[in-house]
Amino acid sequence: MKFREMSEEITSDEILTAFLIIEPEGRLKRYERNRDYIRVFYNMPNDNNSIEHRLDLLPDDVYYIDDEKDYIETPLENGDKMFQYHQFMVAKGYSYLWKNNPY
Repeated sequence: MKFREMSEEITSDEILTAFLIIEPEGRLKRYERNRDYIRVFYNMPNDNNSIEHRLDLLPDDVYYIDDEKDYIETPLENGDKMFQYHQFMVAKGYSYLWKNNPY
């Protein structure tokens, strides 16, 4: 498989799938493509609609953005979710494991 640039080639359906791996109950509002990552804006079911959470999807990592602490990013720490996310990214060719891989 060939390495694919996530920020350029990932489809809307793949963004939704990756997001639902991390936040299965979340409601995706929108996303932004950035140079090296995808920033996802979402709500949770029990949130007021004015509350908007954000996370960054990277090829091999996920970061939550905490607005209350002046945009401090914290890495995803849940082992199962991270493992499933990493499996998905490898399977789709977005993981850096595929970059410059001759196989």
